[in-house]
Amino acid sequence: SSEQSECSLGTYSDTVGLTDCKLASPGHYTDVTGATTDFACSFGFYQPLSGQSLCLEADSGHFVSILGATEQIECALGFFQSQSGSDRCTPSEPGNYVNQTGASAQTPCDSGYYENQFVSTECRAADQGHYVAETGSLLQSKCEIGSFSAQIASVECTSATPGHFVSIEGSTNQTVCSNGTFQPEYGQSSCLTAEAGHFVPESDTSEQIPCHTGTYQNLVAMTSCIEADPGYHVPETGMKEQIICAAGSYQFNSGQETCRAADPGHFVQISGLTEQNKCIEGWYQPSEGKTECLQAEPGHFASGIGSVNQTECGLGTFQEWPGASKCEESHIDHYVDTIGSISQSQCPTGSSQPLVGQSKCVWPLGVDSPAILFVFALLGAILVFGLGGWMVMRRRREGTVTETVEHTHSVEAPVQPVYETGAEPEMNTGQSLEELEADLSPPPHAKMNEQGQLLWVDDAGTAYAQNPDGSMVTFNVSTGRWEPLE
Repeated sequence: SSEQSECSLGTYSDTVGLTDCKLASPGHYTDVTGATTDFACSFGFYQPLSGQSLCLEADSGHFVSILGATEQIECALGFFQSQSGSDRCTPSEPGNYVNQTGASAQTPCDSGYYENQFVSTECRAADQGHYVAETGSLLQSKCEIGSFSAQIASVECTSATPGHFVSIEGSTNQTVCSNGTFQPEYGQSSCLTAEAGHFVPESDTSEQIPCHTGTYQNLVAMTSCIEADPGYHVPETGMKEQIICAAGSYQFNSGQETCRAADPGHFVQISGLTEQNKCIEGWYQPSEGKTECLQAEPGHFASGIGSVNQTECGLGTFQEWPGASKCEESHIDHYVDTIGSISQSQCPTGSSQPLVGQSKCVWPLGVDSPAILFVFALLGAILVFGLGGWMVMRRRREGTVTETVEHTHSVEAPVQPVYETGAEPEMNTGQSLEELEADLSPPPHAKMNEQGQLLWVDDAGTAYAQNPDGSMVTFNVSTGRWEPLE
């Protein structure tokens, strides 16, 4: 043929006189007509076919690292390629991993995991005592003070719970608060010591306990409280010291919240005592909680110990001194006619009192005194009845004589026997006072006065009185005084 033709795209002719053009070899291309040679695919490109006018770009996740490549190569594990037409793959960076071939991207480590190396196919789980809070982390972090992690691959650490603490970084567990300490908050690095006035009896405690009433604690970090001593008390909870019982109060038991007020009839003179004292004789105390007893006032007495009240001296008694345990009876020839008297009174002139402990004096005959008036009335009654009886008897005798005289005129009087009067018995002058008093025992008509004396007048007109103790007195008209019977 007289004409030649240009080789088309994808073909070439490198020899003169060829009848046909050669196809571009795999891994090569011809992108012009009339080419005298084919061209090798450049880096990042490949061509698996012959007779091609262009090369193919390596896909993402692949690479072509040689010229004239007929195929692309997948990125290996730990590598990736996000671009096409690349001649190499990119190694995974710290905090990432590639766990499959032909990866077009690296994968960030999940939270709880980390990777500090390049070309990683997996991430590392955070160790115990550590955590990884974010994705794509190249390092794990230690748990801060006050927190811990007992697990691997932790996203966060656990705060120490109340009653516990964590004092160092990277802890895998929390520590319980020991006896005498406590912790009410989360995430703490230490425990709190129990304050004075409080206690913590057990470990793993979130609160301190105030000392109960009756107990106290003056030290810190204690596991128990101290009972109040006898003579002391603790009235409130959470107290640091015991309080001494004030004067006027006492406490014989330990561990008490109050002191006992001294009872009426008792006293507590100083503070801190364990018992109360009874008021001594002559002293009294009507109130409770007192530091001393009251002295019985003149005209009063307080008998026995532990008296609550003083007592007024009764009629016939008196007391001039304070602090007496009894009253004194009025003396002979004296009287006390009011209660609560501080002195006795002497019988007025013309009166007397043969007894002690009397409230009035007695008067001789003729004096206006209730007792003597009674005697006068008694004597008057005796005289009236005696005189009346004598007159009646006399009239009867006169009548009898008249009748006898009249009768003698008609009837001869019988011979009367003659009786000689015997000698009168002699009085026994040696009769004892006891026998005499026995003979003078009060007759049935004797009257008792307000002093308890029995009064009577005998047939001879002599006034007698028997005292409550059985002794006898008689009224001497000449002296106007009552005198003991002799």
